[in-house]
Amino acid sequence: VELHMDEDISPSGDSSEISKEVAEMKEKLASLEVSIEGTRIRREILQEKGKDLTGMVENTNELMNQLVISKISADEDLSFAKKEQERVSSALQKLMHINVINDTFHIWFSGPFATINGLRLGRLPFLEPAVEWPEINGALGYAALVVSTLAEKLQEWDFAFKRYRPLPLGSASRVAKADDVDGSSAMNLFTDGNFGYFTGKSAFNKSLCAFMCCVDELGAFVSALDPTVPVPHPISPDGSKINDLPISLGTDFEVWTKALKCLLTN
Repeated sequence: VELHMDEDISPSGDSSEISKEVAEMKEKLASLEVSIEGTRIRREILQEKGKDLTGMVENTNELMNQLVISKISADEDLSFAKKEQERVSSALQKLMHINVINDTFHIWFSGPFATINGLRLGRLPFLEPAVEWPEINGALGYAALVVSTLAEKLQEWDFAFKRYRPLPLGSASRVAKADDVDGSSAMNLFTDGNFGYFTGKSAFNKSLCAFMCCVDELGAFVSALDPTVPVPHPISPDGSKINDLPISLGTDFEVWTKALKCLLTN
């Protein structure tokens, strides 16, 4: 058998095609390696950015928590401020109502006498004409009404008399024990000036001391509420003296008048 080889078939032609393909593959491989390296670099960059974003998220969460806490604190402060505003506004309204008493009861001075609504409180026999007892009784009646009115207003702050309470009845006002509901223990805060040998001045003086206790309790309560409002003249615990002057009517009308002046000042 005789074999004949075609002259067009050549091994060198196939080798050239393969070399070309290998070169192209190497080029593609190099390109892929560059692409992979670029992808790796971008991945590293993204990882770093991811870390930064994670930190930013954590910081944002922490900031949000702080803002929430701050808002809660601000809401509490606002709520407290509103309640305090309501309390102060309410107190102001009450004090404004109490302040009306200044217009209702005008307390002033006329020479050696303290006056309330124009009535003198005290008696100096050497001055003519002398202050009559009806005028003194009327002044004491106004004083009792002032104390009673203030005490009623201060009930909103839980004020209550502990020892005695005034019973304002004009020029025939009286003072009773605080726990005496029907007033059976009431003492006269007035007199006609006719002190008998047996009756003397003790009943009237006892009533004055009891009334002084009322003024003392009221003044102490107001000063406790507002330390900027001190009681001008100190009153003894038993109500017998004010500014170290006896409130009881004795033989020295000048001292008694000075004590009554201190009483109305309080």
